[in-house]
Amino acid sequence: MNIIVTGGSGFVGKNLIPKLLSLGHKVFVIDISSESIEVYPWFKKINFFKLRIDSSEIDTVLTKINAEVLIHLAWSDLPNYENIIHFKNNLFQQIKFLTCAAESNIKKIIVSGTCLEYGLIEGCLDETMSTQPTTFYGFAKDEIRKTLDFLSAKYDFSYTWFRLFYIYGENQNPRSLYPSLINAIKNNESVFAMSPGHQLRDFIHVDNVTSYFCKAISCNKVFGVVNLSSGNPISVKEFATDIIKKHNSDITLNFGIYDIPKYEPKNFWGSTKKLISLNDF
Repeated sequence: MNIIVTGGSGFVGKNLIPKLLSLGHKVFVIDISSESIEVYPWFKKINFFKLRIDSSEIDTVLTKINAEVLIHLAWSDLPNYENIIHFKNNLFQQIKFLTCAAESNIKKIIVSGTCLEYGLIEGCLDETMSTQPTTFYGFAKDEIRKTLDFLSAKYDFSYTWFRLFYIYGENQNPRSLYPSLINAIKNNESVFAMSPGHQLRDFIHVDNVTSYFCKAISCNKVFGVVNLSSGNPISVKEFATDIIKKHNSDITLNFGIYDIPKYEPKNFWGSTKKLISLNDF
């Protein structure tokens, strides 16, 4: 199967592409740079297009590839979720690109959304809840998801919109909690500064995330919005403590150094009822 992956040099992309190749798919990657993925053995097995998603060449490239599936991960200006550029620039670039993809006759589109579309709702979040984003990033993502509803009706394609929760694992941004703590342990640091730690979050390993992307490719059912989460609320303190235990470290966690971002609820996690149904296909 011919599959296009945008943003292949990002966190999820780096973990997803080798899985797609191992399943026998022909992978076409569209990204602004290949520098961070040229070091991987699988890079020689992909077809790489150095392009911005708003490039004037996108129409031609999409038509040339003639892919059955688009996995759209590309997004810029992260992790600054409150930057107005997500509204001023990214929103319209993304809509233009997805419109081009729809017009190129791609029949299945899988997009990475975000749990920030829910806004400040506490507790277990399920896909039937109304979205109330409080960041420009969450708002832009939510508007794109709504646009896909219109596009899918007009151009007759199916889409899966994965609302990603707190992914962690290999190739993650080094400033994120998981890699920061791992690096501190490897460097034999004595103290690790972090947030208060009592807030509940939904952490899911990137291997599980990419496995569900692969399942979404192979099933014919139309899923729409799906929480891509573990469904298991865990305090940030417990999450960090478990990492320390697994690495047999005696590093001390220094809580309360960083504030909980104002755009995050204190305690929230994703319902996995709809996600689990993917296992039946």
